[in-house]
Amino acid sequence: MISEIPKLLFNSENKYYMQDYLPEIVSVNSQALPDFFTIACQSGHADVVNVLLENGRFNCNRANKHGATPLIFACENGHLEVVKRLLKEPDIRVEQKDKYGVTSFWMACASGHVEIVEELLKLPKVNYNVFEKQGLTPLCAACLSGADDVIRLLLKKNPMKSNINECELYKGDNIETKNMLQRFVNG
Repeated sequence: MISEIPKLLFNSENKYYMQDYLPEIVSVNSQALPDFFTIACQSGHADVVNVLLENGRFNCNRANKHGATPLIFACENGHLEVVKRLLKEPDIRVEQKDKYGVTSFWMACASGHVEIVEELLKLPKVNYNVFEKQGLTPLCAACLSGADDVIRLLLKKNPMKSNINECELYKGDNIETKNMLQRFVNG
């Protein structure tokens, strides 16, 4: 039964079915348990994440071999409820970087999840000018993905300019966004 849990977690249609497994997940004394937690964050199972955190058996900052944390995965996949729950953890490290220099905020911007970006911007400790290892800022990442709402939100925060012309990176086709970026670059 335990071996089925990762497969069930990856399938979001199993959200309610997973509740049958919660007592067993919590009772497991296994090295695989942190992986269940990460998969639940990555797959958007806020109910599973909540139960596991309430039982206090997880390091919510535990990174995989690439340095990605459950928060980075939740931000990448747009799981707002999971992000909100993780942010309630007193020891959550929002600025923790993976081996590529990517933070949860950077990932949310790159993935175009404006509601998560807004949630993270409420925190005083979020660096919205963080550079990843290739020199891309969250604004650059949002431009590459054509995330218009994220771009407009970041431009309101008066971000630091990178050495890269954000207008040239912009992959969207929204004229208003392109004009805002042009004003920012020429600013």
